[in-house]
Amino acid sequence: MAGLMKTNIKSLPFLHSGKVRDIYAVGDDKMLVVQTDRLSAFDVIMEDPIPEKGRILTAMSNFWFKKFGHLMPNHMTDIDPETLVAPEERDQVRGRAIVVKKFKPLPIEAIVRGYIIGTGWKDYQKTGAVCGIKLPAGLKEAQKLPEVIFTPSTKAEIGDHDENISFERMKEIVGADTAEKVRDMAVTLYKAAAEYAASKGIIIADTKFEFGQDDDGKVYFISNGNDSEGRGYIQMSQIDISNGKKLSENENSEIISGGTDVLIRVREGKDAGIGLVSIHNLNELKGVKLDSSGNIIIGAGTSFHDITYNDIIKKYIPS
Repeated sequence: MAGLMKTNIKSLPFLHSGKVRDIYAVGDDKMLVVQTDRLSAFDVIMEDPIPEKGRILTAMSNFWFKKFGHLMPNHMTDIDPETLVAPEERDQVRGRAIVVKKFKPLPIEAIVRGYIIGTGWKDYQKTGAVCGIKLPAGLKEAQKLPEVIFTPSTKAEIGDHDENISFERMKEIVGADTAEKVRDMAVTLYKAAAEYAASKGIIIADTKFEFGQDDDGKVYFISNGNDSEGRGYIQMSQIDISNGKKLSENENSEIISGGTDVLIRVREGKDAGIGLVSIHNLNELKGVKLDSSGNIIIGAGTSFHDITYNDIIKKYIPS
């Protein structure tokens, strides 16, 4: 099955192609946003798409927008995308597009962290802080933070990297009042999403949101970081990383057992990352198996992306 790397819709004016989304104009005040199957990692678009990824992201985004619509206004409309394009173009939007109100995006990624992981962990190891926010000494990787923290970044152009900034710098960019509204809205969304996900056996370690403004300056929630592109989903576990038993290690990866769960860490390269996987599901993972002695074997063709996407994201699409 071939993935949709790029759309080719002629019945609407093309506006912009981002890392994952293609955007078309619907009149002067709305847009058609299509989730392609492109994969963006570290702000770089990969050459090979993941078939049906865009439809999965759209289903997850729609779920979160609808579930938390009562918390704050967003850009969603009830317009069916298939009614706006030519019949031969409908397959390009079916299940992977939404029609949204057009707002001016704020040039900020609103990142919220509940666990010390990823770039936050690297920052903490070097400075004892994350984006200038001082944290207690002695935290372990993937440990829950004492309090949720808000760590904004700039929004980079394709090929460039987002830059972490302080909240004070964010105030300078968007204004103090807007910055405080965005921070409060983002933290509220994260806490609500994290609480719901926890009830389904999922930890949302961190996530990012995007916000926009109308002509009157009112702030709207316009991009949902709780889909699988913008968050750190890990399977919920009672693993105690500080006391975990190391099962195997090589120059680029290590596996630590924590009872019924396994922490898999890939240190470098395109598959760098960290994830928690239930040991009971290992036999279902591509390239991962248990041998007769109960040891975990990771095949040479297995990547961290295979593990997180197949075992966690696809199995836990909200319904």
